[in-house]
Amino acid sequence: MQYFDTYFLDANEALKEAKKNNKIIGQNPRIKFDQICYYNAQEELENAPSNCIFVPFENVYNYFVTTKNRRPTKLNYDNIEISQEERKEFTNAFTSVLTQVEQEREALTEIYKKQIQEYKPDFNDEKLRVFIPANKATTVMQHISKNIAKAFEQTGKYEVCYLIQEDDMQAMDYLIYYHKIDEFKPHITFNINHTYNSFLHKDVFNFVWFQDTMEIVTNKEPLNQRKRDYIYCLIPGIKYALEKKGAKNISLQNFCIDTSIYKKREEIKKEKKIVFIGGSYKDNLTPYLNSIGENKELISDRRREEILKDLLDIYKNRGTFYLEEIKFLAKKHKCPIAYFNNYAIPLIVRDFTLLELVKENIDYELEIYGWGWEEYEELKPYYKGVLNYGEEISKVYNSATYAIVTHPSYTIQQRTLESVASHCTPLVYDCSENYICEEESYKEELILFKNLKELFKILKEEPKVKVSEKLIEEFSYVNLVKKIEKTVLEEIHAEK
Repeated sequence: MQYFDTYFLDANEALKEAKKNNKIIGQNPRIKFDQICYYNAQEELENAPSNCIFVPFENVYNYFVTTKNRRPTKLNYDNIEISQEERKEFTNAFTSVLTQVEQEREALTEIYKKQIQEYKPDFNDEKLRVFIPANKATTVMQHISKNIAKAFEQTGKYEVCYLIQEDDMQAMDYLIYYHKIDEFKPHITFNINHTYNSFLHKDVFNFVWFQDTMEIVTNKEPLNQRKRDYIYCLIPGIKYALEKKGAKNISLQNFCIDTSIYKKREEIKKEKKIVFIGGSYKDNLTPYLNSIGENKELISDRRREEILKDLLDIYKNRGTFYLEEIKFLAKKHKCPIAYFNNYAIPLIVRDFTLLELVKENIDYELEIYGWGWEEYEELKPYYKGVLNYGEEISKVYNSATYAIVTHPSYTIQQRTLESVASHCTPLVYDCSENYICEEESYKEELILFKNLKELFKILKEEPKVKVSEKLIEEFSYVNLVKKIEKTVLEEIHAEK
């Protein structure tokens, strides 16, 4: 059942619903938030849970103009004697008030944006101020943003504002965002996957790290880029697409690792165990659908199975996916090549590694963590649920001999770095010759396997240990902050 933030006309109905601890689904279906139950009443309920909020109708406008909480998207008339005509009138009145709320919030936003654009930062301030926004509706990006904020703070040179929702009822909307920037007055802003630059003063430095192929990357519109906008790209494909749009000040930036969280723990004993941490790609069709835009072509289950069978044959024996071969398979199955690039090959390399592994006679325990694996009957005995980001993940790696890390486009992933820093040897799929490979393979720093045969051979040999201090050092958040600092200082000094 799907739930919504709701305004109840009966307080007891609101209380009853609030106590159920229902969850609403955000933009990412894997992220859920507490349902908010607002209610109209003469007096506030005593000892109501935090998600049961007293907002009498006469105070709706004032409350929702200023609150950080999400606005209601549904009205509830249960236990209220009201005619259909009266219900219609109230619904219209309530909707009208919320429309006025949005208009007022937009007007306030424009005031803040104007003030932000007019504020000239003073780079002689004792500490430069760094503004880093994040959103709880993301699974990974919020943690990356927090780690960058932490790395800035640890230098002792910066005042940092890490803006994220304070609880599961808050929105992260435009008014909250612009109000905080106006209040904080940053010298530097850092954003992931969004530029957020049109309202900034020309002297403010804005760093943008594109980790996904966002619409702003792929569309044909020119990029709005200021002189002090600097762009980092996770993979060469994103960099190339932005350069075609005329982007300047652009460079590659790989994943980073927080070594204060991901580290060796002597008290945790190593077990003869393999772990896999990350979500299943079984239902992850979004990258494919985004890549083909409006030309939505659904692939039948039968055709999907035939495609996966052909790809699995390649992965079992040779392991490398060559462009000409994939073009042939796309033609054979009458299927867009984007389906292979963005869904089928990633699915084979990730999910089928585990599906084939459990068929082998391997002398290791296997633990699988992440979203979606419970959908596979054959993996249920090994599925251990979803881990919280950070220490929980590191401790699981601490206890394991090997971590399996698979992606068809790059070897240096977040999981590669997390396992290495936690002193767990990663076994990494060698994608270096794949036509969709996006980076160096760091072969000398990792134990790589090119196909399933090679992986199973490694697991039937004596356990190996390979933990690269070079990777831990090179891909630290500390180094990223140093890179940003160097850019800022060089430009400031050049203009003096």
